[in-house]
Amino acid sequence: MNSLHLSVTKKPELRYSKDGKPYCNLSCVFKPYKKDVPPAERDYRYFKVSVSGQMAEHVAETVQIG
Repeated sequence: MNSLHLSVTKKPELRYSKDGKPYCNLSCVFKPYKKDVPPAERDYRYFKVSVSGQMAEHVAETVQIG
């Protein structure tokens, strides 16, 4: 059975635009897991994620690295 793992690699940073709207940036890694493939041979994918508005505030308060 295959499964998906997405981990946060950079702490979310809550900031505000010039007009006062919140936005948040963070980094994630996608870790595909296959039982028969050793970790050194897995194809990890890294993503930069941006969130805005009320969701940005929520992400900044609740999402942790790991």
